[in-house]
Amino acid sequence: MEILIQVVPGSKKISVEEQWKDLLTNRIIYKVKLTAKPINGEANKQLLEVLSDFFKVKKRFIEIDKWATSRLKLVKIRTG
Repeated sequence: MEILIQVVPGSKKISVEEQWKDLLTNRIIYKVKLTAKPINGEANKQLLEVLSDFFKVKKRFIEIDKWATSRLKLVKIRTG
C-alpha cells in the first residue's frame, strides 16, 4: 500500500488524521503531526514509529519511498 503523508514537525502533540483521497492516484493523504524537529532525521524516525502504531505493523514494513527531506512524503507499507 502506498500513502501520501503531509508531515508537521515540531507540534505540541502527536496525531494522525486522514485528510482526503487523491482522485488522480487513488491514494489517501494523511496529515501527521510530530513533536520531533526535522534535525538529523529525528522527525522521520518518529514518523515511522507513529505509522507503525497507527497501522499496527512493524517498523521494518514501513519505508519512506520518496521525498524523505520534504514535508510531503510517499510511504510504502508492506504487510507481513
